[in-house]
Amino acid sequence: EQTRVWSLRAAAWLREQGLQPGDRLVVALPNQPLIAALVFAASRLGAVWCVLHPDARPPRLRAMAADCTPALTVADGPALAALAGGPGRLVSLADAVAAIAAADTDATTDPATAPEPTLAGLVYTSGSTSQPKGVMVTHRNVTFTSGAIQQVLGLRPTDTIGLALPLAFDYGLYQLFLACRSGASVALGAGLEAGVDWRSEEHTS
Repeated sequence: EQTRVWSLRAAAWLREQGLQPGDRLVVALPNQPLIAALVFAASRLGAVWCVLHPDARPPRLRAMAADCTPALTVADGPALAALAGGPGRLVSLADAVAAIAAADTDATTDPATAPEPTLAGLVYTSGSTSQPKGVMVTHRNVTFTSGAIQQVLGLRPTDTIGLALPLAFDYGLYQLFLACRSGASVALGAGLEAGVDWRSEEHTS
């Protein structure tokens, strides 16, 4: 319920920032609930979400941001500095949190009547053999894939999903969609908590 309220507030804030259907929203943050709120908020408005790994090397971050041409980017830490001067407006995590907390949810588009463009999001490949490429994810892709995974896992509303994968990874992001589909809860963590350092060169190059 808290994520839903924050997604409504985030949608109101994104609308205030002038985000239109089809515009790109880039999020470059470590795992945290605000990422989920922003992804759902973008979908409420018909905008296109793109979650980037905040620990990717600056040249990679800049290349991906330039490729997807965001209207708005929310970032923190080294990613905030790396993406400065790029396309669209850049907002720090602290400023985004403060603005979203103060947003008026009454001004938010009702999800039942929100526009539903074909493209939902862009997920960038790791770039292990070449430059990262943006994979277009449609709303139908999200619905079909999350449904297929749910058929196998059979998650229940009483279940909790332990999520240490970066949300920039497609399967990490799909855990959020699975939680929505099944009613399960999500316990967000970091790679180090699962014994993996996602900041290593192997994972961010």
